[in-house]
Amino acid sequence: MSATRLRILLESGEIDVPKGARLLLFGPRQDHDLSALTEFDLFAIQGFRPDFDALAARGINVGTTVEGRCDAAIVFLPRSKPAARQHIARARQATDGPVIVDGHKTDGIESILRDLRKRADVTSPVSKAHGKCFAVHGGDFDDWLSEEPTELPGGFKTMPGVFSAEKNDPGSAALASLLPQKLPGNIADLGAGWGFLTRAILQREGVISVDVVEADHTALECSKTVTPKHPPRLSVIVSFMVSRICHFARVFFFLGNSQAPPTFECYCQFYGESNLPFCACFFLSCLNSVAPG
Repeated sequence: MSATRLRILLESGEIDVPKGARLLLFGPRQDHDLSALTEFDLFAIQGFRPDFDALAARGINVGTTVEGRCDAAIVFLPRSKPAARQHIARARQATDGPVIVDGHKTDGIESILRDLRKRADVTSPVSKAHGKCFAVHGGDFDDWLSEEPTELPGGFKTMPGVFSAEKNDPGSAALASLLPQKLPGNIADLGAGWGFLTRAILQREGVISVDVVEADHTALECSKTVTPKHPPRLSVIVSFMVSRICHFARVFFFLGNSQAPPTFECYCQFYGESNLPFCACFFLSCLNSVAPG
């Protein structure tokens, strides 16, 4: 219903965004209906690879960082409030025009609306389908920019919006404790996040190379603070992709953040993933990619 809310706001007369204007979209997902924005020049900021690929396939220009200035910006709220504030602050830095904010109640739109009213002029919200949409004029949000990462015990660093940003998740901790002291030489860490398990892999004997694969670009950037510490004998490849499984011909061992017991030297965990057919295909792809023996 974002499209309906956006269309009503754009036609309300409370904001002036001419046809053909360059709009920056912060956080649009692959299932977002953007039909209300067909008359504008769109550039989407999206750091989750499946959404990134889906938006690009729809013909939308997409990147992981802001490129240049824009006439207006639209922020599609994420669930993480620190990440939402960061999006709004970056949107304000990118434009002198209106910053439109759209989100559901479950995204925390009511809380963000209250915060914004204390800092800037806000239009009357469009309320529809358990969500709200409104425009912000002016305001200074530089203190909402979280450029400095959160440092966790062990020297790990995270940023707002990544999975388990405040502390390591129990599943990864359990898996790290189960890793044998000696591992096969070539490892693929699928869904590596901000690098907790990658560090554990790099500390094991026998490891020659690690392919670090993660769909969240921000989390992947955080993991790079871990990988430079590996011994010089190791090769570490960092990849921003998970939209499909790569077949690593040289991989002998897959590590994927598992709460389940190891099976055929392949560990798998699907964070919040309830699609069992997808999980089964993912697991089989992993098994097919593991070298015999």
